[in-house]
Amino acid sequence: MTDIAELELIEFIVESSPAIIFRWVIQEGWPVEFVSKNIAQLGYTQDEMLSGKVSWPGITHPDDEPRLQQEVQAKLAKGVETWSQMYRIRAADGVYHWMRDWNILLRDAHKVPRKIQGIIIDITPEKVEEQQRQAAQLELEQVLSKVISGFVPICAKCKSIRDDDGKWIPIETFISAKSQAQFSHGLCPACLERFKKNLDA
Repeated sequence: MTDIAELELIEFIVESSPAIIFRWVIQEGWPVEFVSKNIAQLGYTQDEMLSGKVSWPGITHPDDEPRLQQEVQAKLAKGVETWSQMYRIRAADGVYHWMRDWNILLRDAHKVPRKIQGIIIDITPEKVEEQQRQAAQLELEQVLSKVISGFVPICAKCKSIRDDDGKWIPIETFISAKSQAQFSHGLCPACLERFKKNLDA
């Protein structure tokens, strides 16, 4: 395989992957010196990014951009060579995507930081799933807090709960109706022992 063929193969692999390659110049506005063609995943072209028509700070979520600037400046001040960050980027259609990057600091011949080489990957599905889990956990905690702190009519024998309509429903149904909690059923050791004794009787 010739050198040109190898380069074409590498380019094909990169462009077919979800990882977008970037190289930023360390100066105001963070101009993009290089970006792989698969920036098209976000609806942009290489020319838009390289010309500055689309700026990196300009498409970063306004709540994330100041934090990113502070984090990068802190890394540079400490001489950190590699790091990773998470933030939101606005795609060409206006929708924000959660991204994660992995960066390497590039220095010139005098060891002065000049550029940052990085790859970014869209982690929106994972982030959404994480947020849904956190929301469900918070909702369950709020429901349980209300149940614990409030007055809840419960049957002393079967543990059914009387709802606001006066109907007696299983405790699992009561909690599930007020949260995203799901239940699995089994026997605790004490109940299992009693169950075995009843079978032997």
